[in-house]
Amino acid sequence: MNLIAACSRLRIRGGESSFLLGSLPLILLLAALPLAAHGSAAVEIIIPAGRPVTVDGKLSPLEWSDASSKFIDVAPGWRVRVLFKHDASNLYFAFIHLTRGTEMRFPELLLDPREQRSNSWQPGEWWLHSSFNLCEGDGEYNVYDRNGVFQCAKTKQGWSANHFPLAPGGVMEIQVSLAKLALTSAHGARLGFSIDLTDTQKNWTFWPAGAQLAHPKTWGEAILQ
Repeated sequence: MNLIAACSRLRIRGGESSFLLGSLPLILLLAALPLAAHGSAAVEIIIPAGRPVTVDGKLSPLEWSDASSKFIDVAPGWRVRVLFKHDASNLYFAFIHLTRGTEMRFPELLLDPREQRSNSWQPGEWWLHSSFNLCEGDGEYNVYDRNGVFQCAKTKQGWSANHFPLAPGGVMEIQVSLAKLALTSAHGARLGFSIDLTDTQKNWTFWPAGAQLAHPKTWGEAILQ
């Protein structure tokens, strides 16, 4: 018998009535807490539907007005704004203030479209890195070279970005096709998701804060609205 049914069968008598009725909302709330804790562990973002974007590193008027955004604090006084949205065919991201003086941070998208939430990388989990070139890995990360052969290029199938060096303001736009991620529908799709900003040497800053590059199960979740 569930808690609501049990309470509905209680016989309320005299002075007991005020205790039972007053306690019922609290009892129901406490009963629901374990379910919420186990059912929604990942940090979520909602990616809204919007207009297509021209990937050129220029924030044209109204181009991103239908996007949502988050901030990632790279260092004291250095905050990168991330804009995101989608249409029927693509995910779109814009990163603003990727440079500070001579310092640079390169964005990486970590995508788990099957929501495998594995402890270690598996096929179908994508690492997309954009800097002076595009680098990618399916089921692996930090794929810059393989057996001495450079793996990055100015263009890659299924996604695109403008490259470093960036114009003043440090803006990079990225487009990722849903087809690359084997997502057949945009509306309502859910995927494991994280962002990191890195110098590729010793600094990585993540959203969500507890995410780890090596462990997809620590990433957040994106929901396409």
